[in-house]
Formats: sequence, C-alpha cells, structure tokens
Amino acid sequence: MKKIRNFRKIFAYLFFLMVMLSFGRLNAEEPKAVPKEKKANIIRLLKALGIMDTMERVKNTDPVMRDDKLRDEHLDDAYEMMITAYDKHFDNKDILELTVFFENPIWRKFREKSILMSKDMIETSKAIGEKNKQLIESEKDVPVSKMKADPASSLGKLLIKSKEGRTQGNLMQIRSAITKYYAKNEGQYPESLTGGFEKYLAPIPTELITGSNKVVNKFDGSGGWYYNVDRESKGFRQIYLNVEGKDSEGIEYSKY
Repeated sequence: MKKIRNFRKIFAYLFFLMVMLSFGRLNAEEPKAVPKEKKANIIRLLKALGIMDTMERVKNTDPVMRDDKLRDEHLDDAYEMMITAYDKHFDNKDILELTVFFENPIWRKFREKSILMSKDMIETSKAIGEKNKQLIESEKDVPVSKMKADPASSLGKLLIKSKEGRTQGNLMQIRSAITKYYAKNEGQYPESLTGGFEKYLAPIPTELITGSNKVVNKFDGSGGWYYNVDRESKGFRQIYLNVEGKDSEGIEYSKY
C-alpha cells in the first residue's frame, strides 16, 4: 500500500529530474527515434498509468512550470525523455501488455480506492496509537501483578520491562541512601529503614512487581523489600527485592 501511495510522487520527482536535465542542454548523443506506432503505444501507457495527469498537476502547481515560456520550452523535452526511457527498456509487446493491464477498470478502481484505504489505515493506526498511549499512561504506576494489559502481548512485555527497570532504579535509590547513612554515622548501618533513616530517604520507594514498599528483615517473597543484616561482616546490611519469581530476562527478582 505504501508503494501505491507513493506511486504518483515518484513520477513527479522523475518529471522534475528530467526538466532539470533539459535545462542543462547537455551535448549528449541524440537518442534514436522511437517508431511512430511504439511511441503512440507508450503515450497510451503513460496515460493509463496516470503519469500524464500527474505531469499536468505538477505543471499547474509548480511556480516554474506555470511560466508559459519555460513550460513550452521544456515540457516536450521531458515527455521525450520518458518515451525514450520506455523505448529502451520495453519492447512494443511489453508496452501493449502493460497497457492492457493498467487500462483494466479494476486497476483504475484499485488506484482510486488505494488512496481511500491508505487514509482509513492511517486513521485506524492513529486510533490504535492513541488507545495504547492512554493504556500506557493508565498502567504507568500499576504493578506487574495488577496490570490490565496482556503480559504476553508486545505492549504488555514493554510495560513489564519498564516496570522492572524502574524497580531496579528504586532499589539503587534505597542502596544509595543506606550508603549515605553509613558515611554520616561513623561506619554504622541503620538498624531499620525507619526512624533516623527517614531523613536520608522517605518514603521508601515502591517496587513495581507487586506494588509494595514494606520492608521486612527476612525474605518471604511477599513483596516489598528485604533488609538483610549480615552479622558475619561487621554489621554490614544490604537491601534486596522481597519478591519471588524471575524477571523478563530470566533473572530472579531477589538477585537484583
């Protein structure tokens, strides 16, 4: 459909190219004369293709071609260039067979309807795009577990990927706040992520897999975050995602 839609534009560009070449008056070798019968058949084919109509529209809309003197001086050259090109690449039998095809009423109908079909498809595409845009906006902060979008669809996969990325970003934000606390409190980690920790980060960001921001001190996969206390590492504490399962890349959420 895209090729059909651009059909006339291509010939319009070709027409301009030929006109510009004719301005140059290049001293090239004169092309051989096209037999009268074949020339008439080529002109008939050009009309069937709609090229002649396109040329007339260009002639009447382009400021340069609206100049009578320039038009009369170069239009014939442009037509001759097209006729010569068809003569070079197609024999008379080809020209006649192409003409029969393009003069068929069903081709004319298709050419006319293709413009309308293109418009319909553009409108449909816009409607689908707007619907998806609204869905993405409405699903932006909805956790994966409560999404309305089909998780197996392209849009659903895109949304899940986005939520996983945002969850990882939120996790890094919490870890950064813990590091700042450690630096400001003589190498001591917070006992919990409430109380004195709140001046470093509040509220605790939500993970977008289950939609929770609760913090527990033991992994149970119920959602939110798991704040680990590793007593073997001089009080080192770390924060993990308290969610079971794997992400879209096959990585366990708890390994983030």
